[in-house]
Amino acid sequence: MGEFNFLLNAGLASGVFLSGMLADIGIKAAISIFTLLACLSFTFLLREARELIYLNSPERRKKESGTLNNKKGLKEEYEPSKDYNPGKYMKKAGNAFFEYGIWRLWVISVLLYGATGLLTSNYPDYSAGFLTKPELGLAISASYLAAMLSSLVAGRTGTEYKNIVRAGIILAAAGIFLSVKAPVLAFFLIGAGGGAAVIGLIAAVSRISSSGASMGIFNTGIYAGLGLIPVFGSLFIEPLGYETVFFGSALMLLLMLFIKI
Repeated sequence: MGEFNFLLNAGLASGVFLSGMLADIGIKAAISIFTLLACLSFTFLLREARELIYLNSPERRKKESGTLNNKKGLKEEYEPSKDYNPGKYMKKAGNAFFEYGIWRLWVISVLLYGATGLLTSNYPDYSAGFLTKPELGLAISASYLAAMLSSLVAGRTGTEYKNIVRAGIILAAAGIFLSVKAPVLAFFLIGAGGGAAVIGLIAAVSRISSSGASMGIFNTGIYAGLGLIPVFGSLFIEPLGYETVFFGSALMLLLMLFIKI
């Protein structure tokens, strides 16, 4: 998981850094390159998907098993299970969320990634007077570089997952506090905190339940934080100011240290 998160943030870091450099050439340059890369990726994805579909196709399995004429056996092999009950899986997911404590991890992920997302989404406007676009790209890419490193460290350390989550929260909050004075260091700490915390949180979820439903519920917390908190938090910027909102989000984040994991 640490190595996967390392590669994910490597792509994010290089993309943000290069787009910041390309912004001086033309504001649409990065968008054009992204479109080209997305088209190439989609082409490769279609090729891989076609191979996977063929590998799992009934026709190929029939050829390998030598049971072309055994229609009854094939029908039984590929029929969907009659025991599938969506309500049963929803009930299990609800039990995992409320009874086994995933809701605590969900709240932490919402506030952690919401606070960092609030800062990242508003920092271009806040820093417009003292950071150039390449400098802003460098600062934000530093967060992904730090997430790469902290993911590897957190994934390979023998430290208890609870302490990894707490360390991630403290690092991210410290980065938010420093964002008004030292942008590159601030984003580095934010990235390090987020990269470490997600490894600890995933380890905590897997101890409760290793099902796909539980992991999916946890993942909604990350994207709920990234998608909703910046929207609602930005409403307070005009009356309160950037720094007040940033510091308030950091204090809310530190309160997560008191949640029992």
